[in-house]
Amino acid sequence: MRDPRFGRNALVGYVLGTTPSFKDKANFVNNPWKEFQVPKAFMLRNCVFLFDFADNDAKQAVLEKRWTFNDHPLILKQWTPEFDPDNLDVSKIPVWIQFPDLHLSLWKPESRQDC
Repeated sequence: MRDPRFGRNALVGYVLGTTPSFKDKANFVNNPWKEFQVPKAFMLRNCVFLFDFADNDAKQAVLEKRWTFNDHPLILKQWTPEFDPDNLDVSKIPVWIQFPDLHLSLWKPESRQDC
């Protein structure tokens, strides 16, 4: 019988544009995430990982930041029992865009405050 607590503090993660090995992903988790209590990591399928955190606070702290893996976006989502690793939804992903030397007149007024 499945533990009903399993997955309560779990995130599903996958990297767009590259295929990290389990060892690469484990090294990634052990370095930047060490301040959040390193989660248990499981490979669900090639490129799709389950990260099971010890508590909700650690999970939420990781979710609040944007992460990349070798300059590729790491997509993190709350795990659910219905999650299908063969049907990844990438219709909405976070994107960080930088415009070096963007003229100040093109900035929104609220973005220019307190510079």
